[in-house]
This record gives sequence, C-alpha cells and structure tokens, in this order.
Amino acid sequence: MKRAAACLAVLFVLLAGTSGAARDPRIVLFEKFNRATTYDEIRPLVSGRFGQQLATLSTGPKEQMLKALNFFQLISYDPRIVEINEKTSFLVLDNAKSNSLKDSRQTYLLSRSDGKNWTIASSIADEAVIKSLWTREYTPAEFNQPSKCSVYGKALDPSLNGKEWNLQSAVAFRQKGWIEIDLFPFQLTKADLDYWKFGSAMPVEVAAFQSSSVNNRHPECRIILGLGKNGQITFVNVGFNDPAVGYSTVFQGPGCAWGSPAFPPPSTQNGLPPEFQKVEITKNRIKLETAGELEGAVVMRWSAKINIPLLEKGL
Repeated sequence: MKRAAACLAVLFVLLAGTSGAARDPRIVLFEKFNRATTYDEIRPLVSGRFGQQLATLSTGPKEQMLKALNFFQLISYDPRIVEINEKTSFLVLDNAKSNSLKDSRQTYLLSRSDGKNWTIASSIADEAVIKSLWTREYTPAEFNQPSKCSVYGKALDPSLNGKEWNLQSAVAFRQKGWIEIDLFPFQLTKADLDYWKFGSAMPVEVAAFQSSSVNNRHPECRIILGLGKNGQITFVNVGFNDPAVGYSTVFQGPGCAWGSPAFPPPSTQNGLPPEFQKVEITKNRIKLETAGELEGAVVMRWSAKINIPLLEKGL
C-alpha cells in the first residue's frame, strides 16, 4: 500500500507539473476558430484577406457562413508552426480530417500586427509559399541571366521545330527532395516578384502583378536536380514546355520516380550527368554550368551558365 501510495504521489506531481505548461497561443487560436459557430465568434480571430472574405460572407444568408465553417473546421489534425518573424508565422495542419476531407493539409498565415494578439490572416496552399521572399528583398536583376534551349523533331509544331529560345532569366526553387530551375524567355520584373509574393500570402495588391509575365502562359526550359537526404544529387531531368501549343517533353535521369522515361536517359557519373560541368549548391544560392544535346523522338539542346538565389518553396 505504501508503494502504491508513493507511485500515486509521483504521478500527481508529474501531472501537476505538466498541467500548468503554457500552450502555444497560435494553436489555441485555431482551436477557438475550429469551435466557432457564428461570425461574432470568428471576427476577433481573423484579419487580412481571410477576415475580409469572411466579413463578406457574413452579410449574406446564414447558411453561407455555416457552409464555410464546415469546410474549414476539422475533426482532427497535427499542428506545427513555421516561424518567419516575431509578427508572422504559418500554422500547418498535417493529417487534417474533416467531414469532407481525409489526410489532407491545411495551412494558414498567422499575423500579430499589434505585437500582442495572433490572428488568422489567410488560408493558403503551403506548396505555393516561397519562404525566402518573407525574409529577404530580391531584385529582378539577380535572376536576369541568359541561357539557350531548343527542340527538333518532325512531329513538332512548326513554331517549335528548330527554334532556338534565347532565355533571359532563371529562377531556382528548393523543395522537398529536389531543386527546380525554370528558364524563362523574358526578363523578370518587379511584377513577377510581386506575383510570387501574393502567392506566398504577403501583403501585395492584385494590381501590382497584373503585368507579370510569369502569370501568363509561356514557354520555358526546366532543369530538375533530385536531392538525397544528405543533399547529394540523385537524378537530373531536363525538359521543355510550351502550354500555348500543348507540348511538353522531358529527359529523365536515374532514380526518377515520376513515371517511365519517354526518352533514353543521359549518361551519368555518380548521379550527375557529364553534361553538367558545374553544380554548386549552398543554402541560399546555386551556381550551374550545363550544356548538352539529348536525342530521342525529338532532339533537345540547351546551355546555361547561371549564378542565382536559391529560393525555399513549400512548408
């Protein structure tokens, strides 16, 4: 009995020690939102775009607000916080389940503009968020570097066959498991950066990126570098895409799990094809020198020598 009493005493002390532990106010904020049943309950919890959208819904039939709440509110989820700065963070809800969703992910921008109280400022797609744009200001000139790309083949649209694209800018995104490098046939402008900022839930007006070329259908060459757990390159893909004529092609290197290669893969040495003379990757930058010609049903030629920022994309 004494031993049992001692165990109970220890358990009581442990429980007492944990019951008073402070909970993250950002997770508490979402719990309140998740339990709300009226706009009056929601209003002090939201701000920004999200607050404006819900305020508009509140002026309509009551059923509209209830339908919106039913969409956003969850039965279960695994929350995590992605820190940006003392006034901004993201709340990512992994394994989210609701009456209509199973094992999905929901992401919210959280804001503390007054320096005290957190609010839900936006509901966003986490894969579109470019975290680097939140932490540093970039200029278009940093990305405006030339490269070349062309495709040849009898079955190609005449507008593509043999045309050499003099590409004028390059953007590199580090995502989970790979780095994507997009080579564009135009120079980037502030409007293009604003377009990406808007998609990252930054405070940008829609009018700011109306002239964005990235936001329009355009041809581009693309290079994908697959990354292993230790950052080593595991495969390389080179491709061309022109949505205006509905054409896309890709040459796939080893280790690729995105489907059967349409063309023979390039020769490789330890995961890096000899067509890639230099690849230097740091946390915030990538240097790349590559040139080659690959032949399958079509022939693709490319050359690029770039030294550009490496942007973190996704949460």
